[in-house]
Amino acid sequence: MLGVIRVVITSNAKLKKNGDPYSQQPKTVDDPGVAVWFEHVRAKGHQFCLACDQYDTIAGNLNEIRLAVGELRGFTRRMLLPVGEALKPFGAVPTNVSSPAPTPKQPAKPATITPYWQRVLGVDTIGADRLTWKHCLTAYQAKLRQELTQQQRDALVAAQTEAAMHFGQDI
Repeated sequence: MLGVIRVVITSNAKLKKNGDPYSQQPKTVDDPGVAVWFEHVRAKGHQFCLACDQYDTIAGNLNEIRLAVGELRGFTRRMLLPVGEALKPFGAVPTNVSSPAPTPKQPAKPATITPYWQRVLGVDTIGADRLTWKHCLTAYQAKLRQELTQQQRDALVAAQTEAAMHFGQDI
């Protein structure tokens, strides 16, 4: 476990009176972005946020956050990164600092999480709209020529598999 407490998921999902989401959500919503706010047990008083608005559906964005959490757990389980280091990119925001509410002209929009496989392959700097399977394959082959530990090679193969699934390729 990542040792998180006070988890809050925000989205535009339609909710029942008791606060639970309806199982059947509309196919389209104005803002399908999802944000997961939480505190870590060792950083009480500081909130972290995982947010995604990459997909057209709330379910797609929530699934991407689920995958990101899985990768964070993998890093910490394999001791590649301590939990504190793994959470750094998601910012620790003191809970006693209030941020100004968004104005109607500037609606709040969650930041996009770059998928783990894009970071491992080194294609995360290519815009999501321009990224192709060929970019991923070329980056994978270049990284294979480098001297890698077994853990790095395993992560690279897993990233290539995720990329292939993303682009509908068989490997």
